[in-house]
Amino acid sequence: GNGLISIDTSGNVGIGTDSPDSKLNISKTSFSTTFTSADSYIRIGKNENAQNGYQFIGFGYNDQPTSQVPAYIGFQQTGTPGNYTKGDLVFGTRNVTTDTAPTERMRIDSSGNVGIGVTTPYTGGTAGRRVLDVGGTSQALLAFSVGGAAQSYFFQDGTDFTMTNLATAGGSIVFQNNGSERMR
Repeated sequence: GNGLISIDTSGNVGIGTDSPDSKLNISKTSFSTTFTSADSYIRIGKNENAQNGYQFIGFGYNDQPTSQVPAYIGFQQTGTPGNYTKGDLVFGTRNVTTDTAPTERMRIDSSGNVGIGVTTPYTGGTAGRRVLDVGGTSQALLAFSVGGAAQSYFFQDGTDFTMTNLATAGGSIVFQNNGSERMR
């Protein structure tokens, strides 16, 4: 073979390799340290460009091309359509055995905030800090200072619970209720 595309006697397909060792084996002659389109092993999407549009990989059994996939990992464009866009990484599953669309379960937004059980993660964290938003009315913020200085964490579920400056010798754990300190 020429190493471009090959199919072995087991039906394994190789792209860039004459000896694929799995159903699909994609190989390059060198690795990359940058993230251009040309550096990708697999690229989903190219010229599709629509506000809130999805580009995704579907998983699981379905018997018709128009059937819903049971699970997906994908990209949702959140930026204004144009040459350079931004978007979120999304994960969805369904919990029934009928032809029902999967429900989004987790999202990493373009700012790095993570939502589990919410489609719009809480974004009220301090600049440079990331938020973990765990569904419903519960919100959890995990914030780390730049450069390994003080770390602080904030969790909220109806009342406040904060732990501040745990990485420093003078750190403290602070329990609050509706913004009033109850124990340190």
